[in-house]
Amino acid sequence: VTGVQTCALPISPLKYAISRKIIGFCARFTDRIDVRDLESRQVLLSCGIPQNTIFVSRDLVFNLGFRVSQVRKNSLGIILRSWKGFPLKRVLQFLATIKLRKTYYLFQEDEKLALEVLEQDPGSQILIYQSEISDFIKSLTESEKIISMRYHGLVLALQSSRLVFPIAYDEKCMNLVREKGIQHFVEESEWHLQDEFEGRLKAFLA
Repeated sequence: VTGVQTCALPISPLKYAISRKIIGFCARFTDRIDVRDLESRQVLLSCGIPQNTIFVSRDLVFNLGFRVSQVRKNSLGIILRSWKGFPLKRVLQFLATIKLRKTYYLFQEDEKLALEVLEQDPGSQILIYQSEISDFIKSLTESEKIISMRYHGLVLALQSSRLVFPIAYDEKCMNLVREKGIQHFVEESEWHLQDEFEGRLKAFLA
């Protein structure tokens, strides 16, 4: 097989030896591998993949062309995801005190979070992304400000010139924070600091 290329993939740390072997085997039949960050490149190098086949390029979502909606004043878009250790209930209780028009955006695999959202912040709306990316983007970009736990939510906010607050769960999110000079954010090691977390959200929403 020749002429095979993988594009802008995130490669997470591989826990099991068999996973590393599979990645290494598949890479033998690939002429070029594009990843979106240096950490992913290091993972592939550690699997024995030749460095001359690995290239770092920006995430493909940055190249996604879409129409940005007109902003709804006093609106807040919130993209959440399931993640071990994230104080979901506490954060939702805080967000419930914010007097803005709130829409929570959940990907299909995080649909189970909807019940907790409805219980803690019953006055908000929920949109679950399943297949129509255009509808998702249309609604999201109506938000005046966006809080996002998802990397691609951060990208869409930046591409729409919306103010964004990253809740960073991974180094790829922090890379984007540093690259774009985002002022307000919280990283995983700070999630347990309730006063600090809420203080930064208040500063962002002010």
